[in-house]
Amino acid sequence: MTLRTLRDLRRSPARRRLAWAAAGTTVILLLALAARCTRPPRAAGRDDPGDAAAVATARPDARNDARLVPVPPVPGSPDAPAPDAAPPDDAPLVPAPDADPQDAPPELTPEELCDIQFPLHALVTGSISPVFHKADSGSTRLGYLRQGAMVRVGLKVDRGRGCVGGNWYPLADKDVTCTANGFVCSTSLKVDVEPPPASDVPHPPDRGAVLPYRYGQNRHGRTYALTRLPTAEDLVLVRQRREELIAADEAAEAAAAAAAAAADAGTEDARTGLVELDAGEPDGEEPPPDPNRKPVLAEEPEFEHVPGTETPDEAAAGTPPVIAPDAGAPPDVPDAGAPEVVYSLAGPAPGTPQADADRVGGIVGQWLEKEFFVSIDRSTSAAGERYYRTIRGLYVPAQYVMDVDLPSYEGLVIQPDMPLPIGFVGRGRPSTYRRSGGGRTLTESGRIPRQAYRFLRELDSIGTAEYWITADGDYVRSHNFGVAAEEDLPAGVEDGGKWIRVDLSDQLLVAYEGRRPVFAALVSTGKDGFETPPGNYKLLSKHISATMDGVTEADGAYSIEDVPWTMFFDNNFAIHGAFWHNRFGMTKSHGCVNMSPIDAKWIFEWSSPRVPEGWHGVIASNITPGSVVIIRE
Repeated sequence: MTLRTLRDLRRSPARRRLAWAAAGTTVILLLALAARCTRPPRAAGRDDPGDAAAVATARPDARNDARLVPVPPVPGSPDAPAPDAAPPDDAPLVPAPDADPQDAPPELTPEELCDIQFPLHALVTGSISPVFHKADSGSTRLGYLRQGAMVRVGLKVDRGRGCVGGNWYPLADKDVTCTANGFVCSTSLKVDVEPPPASDVPHPPDRGAVLPYRYGQNRHGRTYALTRLPTAEDLVLVRQRREELIAADEAAEAAAAAAAAAADAGTEDARTGLVELDAGEPDGEEPPPDPNRKPVLAEEPEFEHVPGTETPDEAAAGTPPVIAPDAGAPPDVPDAGAPEVVYSLAGPAPGTPQADADRVGGIVGQWLEKEFFVSIDRSTSAAGERYYRTIRGLYVPAQYVMDVDLPSYEGLVIQPDMPLPIGFVGRGRPSTYRRSGGGRTLTESGRIPRQAYRFLRELDSIGTAEYWITADGDYVRSHNFGVAAEEDLPAGVEDGGKWIRVDLSDQLLVAYEGRRPVFAALVSTGKDGFETPPGNYKLLSKHISATMDGVTEADGAYSIEDVPWTMFFDNNFAIHGAFWHNRFGMTKSHGCVNMSPIDAKWIFEWSSPRVPEGWHGVIASNITPGSVVIIRE
């Protein structure tokens, strides 16, 4: 037993077990070597006491096991060989006297074998740590780790390029029988044989939860987000500046309102508001006046407040890769990537101080507008006030922030034994009808709630109207349903391959494996002026979360930290979770495909490329291509 092994025995129980296993294996190997290198003594014969018959050697399949020796037949039996003869090859084998079964090394679990292959722990201390296909910064970028992630790595690589001032380490992929998957540079890591302390870095996202982080919504104007915890003197200056900014905002709003009133004086207001739910059709009994009409728009503003009952007591700029798809089949995606994904129209985040007076000595990192969202890392206190430290590292006063609840809507996992097609109601409360009067007329029998689904049997035409007949025998006007049914494979998808279809008119996303749908959910795509572009795409990159912010003429400034389960498919357009509204089935977004977080997570975990454990994002490439996405009118 080596000195290193003795040191291991004084560590954790898991390491002591591994050390004992290594020591036991060493002893067995030494015994085997000794048995093979030493000839056994010769046995004396009856006719020649001075001579000895050679002791039989073991069968060929037992030669390598020093614990087993051949058992000869009982002397005097019909099968007994002559005294000087060797035992037959089929003599049974039994443990040798010096082989104790308890000396055998314990069987190692897959986790312990992985720990032996990747013995080091790495904590990501930089903002991000890119993952490359080879130990070369010029090789294909596979994805990235985010600050706070703890991963297992192997021993450092002696050769490599581009890791200036550090070393390359192979990264363990525990999702695939603990194989190496990419290389990381140690310049953004802290590497040790024991897990490095992670007390001051943000906690990693929770991949097992519906939301990867805790989220809060700012409920007040000009909320200060600080770069460090303040002193009492700091707070006096920050609050004074906040009051000045609020007064300036109110004066600007009053001037804008007066100018608008003067411009509209004597003219009829021709502006139209957003279409109300089911406007133009009474609860869905009548067909839409235009069969090619746009989907119904939500009347509410972009971000709804979905808070909990009360506030609990505790709890890098850039853009994604820009790859324009071809007009035909989905393209092959070359190597591309960005260090930190921030979905932004342009420039710094809204509310970033531009003047020295607004920075208040550098302590103010951002002035949050009402309805901005933050991702919360932890709660702390300073100068008599409680703060939330965000995942980005800013400190926001907790009194201005309300926790958000999850939307209530949830899509449908389509089991293999479920009948098809399936209809989903995204707008209105359509009427159901039953045949009456000998089948010549239809009588209203009820309503279907919005965001419900029904199993459908067949289409039927009565006069000029088309109806779906449900499995329950109800008649429902066909335009009220978005339908999930079997579909022909699109170009670029192999038989059984995974692909996604989004219907803009029905506001329905359907996930397929081959021709059969396996999942369907109502979504919210881009509203007027922010239309989601139809076309054939592939997923370009996937991120557990990505910050989205910007300033638009229609809605003003918006900022959402760490939008969950984000999957980009075209420039800044993505499929992602939306926890700030529950209007799925109606257009509402700034161009992305909004899904209920639980639905977005299902698509995120199901689609390609896969995001390995411990990673924050992956980038599609020829090595790991993205799933096909079809956006159609």
